[in-house]
Amino acid sequence: MLSWSNRCAATSPTTTCALWSSQTPSITTLRTSALPRDLTARGIPHVLTNRILDHPESPSCSVDNASGARKIAELLAELGHQRVAMVQGPVSTSTGRERAKALGDALRRRGVHVRRDEKLRTTFGHDTGRAVAGELLDRADPPTAIVGGNDVIALGILSAARERGLRVPEDLTVVGFDDIPMAGWPLIGTHGPRRP
Repeated sequence: MLSWSNRCAATSPTTTCALWSSQTPSITTLRTSALPRDLTARGIPHVLTNRILDHPESPSCSVDNASGARKIAELLAELGHQRVAMVQGPVSTSTGRERAKALGDALRRRGVHVRRDEKLRTTFGHDTGRAVAGELLDRADPPTAIVGGNDVIALGILSAARERGLRVPEDLTVVGFDDIPMAGWPLIGTHGPRRP
């Protein structure tokens, strides 16, 4: 069974009940810790991928977010950027938290300071990335580089830049994370490390 709970309410009794009553191996995507906690409490085996929860009862595996953040910081420092903004994913996800913290730390070590009002959070989506990037780019002194918490956010950042007549990478550097195939299409052209 495959279920997608990305746009569901914080708890989804329907999804949870289906997993409890099913003997079928399941894959589900989620944004909260409610389902893994329920599965753990009921003794239902599960493994989380690309998420680490605050409770250790759920085994998990994830990408090396810190390594990707270091690569992004290295790229931006080599390009000479001093005005970097971060449009990161939700703090409610381990991916959002880890990538934001690791990137902020890596940029600081390279002497690049990200202003507090340029560390913004949104969902991992194109439209939300576009809206938040639009706010940044409409400022009197916009950043010269914007890092998206994933490639889908970065695609939204690209849309906002192009709507304002900015050329990427000549006027603005846009960096994502995950290296999804669409990000490398010639008309797209983001930079971003592959998932380590």
